[in-house]
Amino acid sequence: MLSRKACSFFHSQVERERKPRYCKHILSELEEFYPDEFEILCMGASGEEVDFGAFMRQQSSVRHLREYGIVHVEKEKRPRFVIECLKTYLMYETARRENRPYSRRIFEGEKRVSWLSNRLTSLVKEFRALNAIVQTALSFQLFAGDTLFSPEEFIKMPVVINYDTLLSFLVTANRLINDSIDRSGKKQKLENFFFDRVQKELPVLFEALWRLRCYRHFVAHEALNPPTRAGLNKYLLADFGTKDKASFDDKECMIIQQVVLDEFALSIQGSIARFTN
Repeated sequence: MLSRKACSFFHSQVERERKPRYCKHILSELEEFYPDEFEILCMGASGEEVDFGAFMRQQSSVRHLREYGIVHVEKEKRPRFVIECLKTYLMYETARRENRPYSRRIFEGEKRVSWLSNRLTSLVKEFRALNAIVQTALSFQLFAGDTLFSPEEFIKMPVVINYDTLLSFLVTANRLINDSIDRSGKKQKLENFFFDRVQKELPVLFEALWRLRCYRHFVAHEALNPPTRAGLNKYLLADFGTKDKASFDDKECMIIQQVVLDEFALSIQGSIARFTN
């Protein structure tokens, strides 16, 4: 209690006097003596949450991140920075060092091709595992088959490098994932399947599905209904820090593909963990 009050007092004093915070000092020893762990921390601050989560669950490789109380790891949830301002500082500092205009790291060139191939192949398997678990635990099928519709087409989706390829990716992904789920609901005669059963029973997965649907409708339709517009604004704010976007430049298009697919990977992993742990 005394420690919290002392920290609160110091925080208030710094705020009043407009002094700079000491994030750099906190991170300097980690960067100098444990560079591998520092890079893992940069991953988490730069939007590489799938790899960040995988490393954080390997306790031997991130011992100091845990012992320093920088990152908290909890079953069924994403690893999180204990001190949010530390993440914010590292996010902007890493972007500055790498001369990036965006806080999220963007895979480009051959690295992007490799990343996309691996992510899509993994997602097909993960959707299959989730579908089987949902059928056992919740007594309904997420997909009518054992995984999403036409997985062979899914793993051949285009690498996004501009607005045209983003449009193609979002339309195809939405058709193969969300439309598959809608068809499954109709086949099982479950009314309002997406916004009722899926949203209530699989809320983390629903967010990834809804993000895809909102972005897809934004690039493919001139007008959005109020719920979709509200959803889009929510994801624009989360992904770009603003709701005021009429279109996307090439880098932003690439970011959307990464966010959409990474959110699917993270939400499926979290949903599976929820029913198996």
